[in-house]
Amino acid sequence: RHSYEDQFRPTLVSGTTRHDFDAGGLTDTMQSVTIPAQTQVIFVLQWDEPFFSVSGSPGSASDLDIILYSMQGVGLAGGIDNNVGGDPVEVFAYENKSGQAKNYQLRITQNAGPAPGRVKYVYFGDLTVNEYATNSAALYGHPNAAGAAAVGAARYSHTPAFGVDPPLLEYFSSAGGTLILRDASGAAIVELRQKPDIVAPDGGDNTFFGNDYESNGWPNFFGTSAAAPHAAGVAALMISLDPSLTPAQIHSAMQGTAIDMDAAGVDFNSGSGLIQADQALASLIDPLAVTTESLPAGRIGVYYLQSLAAEGGFGSYSWSRLDGDLPPGVTLESNGVLSGTPGENLLSPYIFTARVIDTLNNSSTRVFSIDVASPRTCGSCH
Repeated sequence: RHSYEDQFRPTLVSGTTRHDFDAGGLTDTMQSVTIPAQTQVIFVLQWDEPFFSVSGSPGSASDLDIILYSMQGVGLAGGIDNNVGGDPVEVFAYENKSGQAKNYQLRITQNAGPAPGRVKYVYFGDLTVNEYATNSAALYGHPNAAGAAAVGAARYSHTPAFGVDPPLLEYFSSAGGTLILRDASGAAIVELRQKPDIVAPDGGDNTFFGNDYESNGWPNFFGTSAAAPHAAGVAALMISLDPSLTPAQIHSAMQGTAIDMDAAGVDFNSGSGLIQADQALASLIDPLAVTTESLPAGRIGVYYLQSLAAEGGFGSYSWSRLDGDLPPGVTLESNGVLSGTPGENLLSPYIFTARVIDTLNNSSTRVFSIDVASPRTCGSCH
């Protein structure tokens, strides 16, 4: 939630129109922030005017600037482009090159055109907002598009696979809830989209980028930019299973099988939760089920051979006896074949539970019984 957002409150100070950060009735046109030593921060300011790059003319009617000042009032850096007729956005970066954290002041000024309705800035980097922090939604741009799957990040070691349940969201994963205030034509609208959609793991090993987090000789890649490719990989697996899948079906399967995290239910921090590749794939296939309904009887001393069958699921099957007893001398192989020569029938019928597991670890069980008859006898054999 590295974002400030509020209605624009124009206040005339020393001949310039500035945004009043104080919503409580007083006037304060400077917002105090702190940047740690040796740290760069990028600021992106937007306001609720049309984008020329999206809608064409007339573009933004207003020209706003955002400027960073020292505590002594010296301007250090800022976004000061002329925005009238262009895009309502200003971007600038500043680095505290000193060896200690320093306090600064932010100012938003209106240089031309009408006052906008709302202003919002998002910052990238380590920054403390000392006053008037709104901790607003920071997810904007293409991840906020209606057809996009916005992906948050959870460190791989902070997931159920590593004993952390529910999973923990990365502190830098952007929160959704940013309002859409213009359509593609530039007309004013108010639309709230549920973003992010899902969360995927980050922090995996690679050969060249990042720091070696686990000291295993391989650097680790953190960030939502690392999480998104993992989600894309799951989507690719789903398409390999069923090439006819639409983006909407892929999104639905991922969201419907995700592990809930953060606030209960779908939320603006983690969306539907952490994706599960195996369960997303499993949701696309028919349920695994044992189709063999019963088994024929056997006889002592006579070789017994039968096969169990199943349908649905994914990939290959593996069979096992979950509980109960098979006739002495008869075994159940992993391929589902029951074979052997029954040696006795003292406990007949022999009742057991067979279980089949597919490649995705889905399972199905069924209880069977095998009667074992005594050997044939002949009273007048020649």
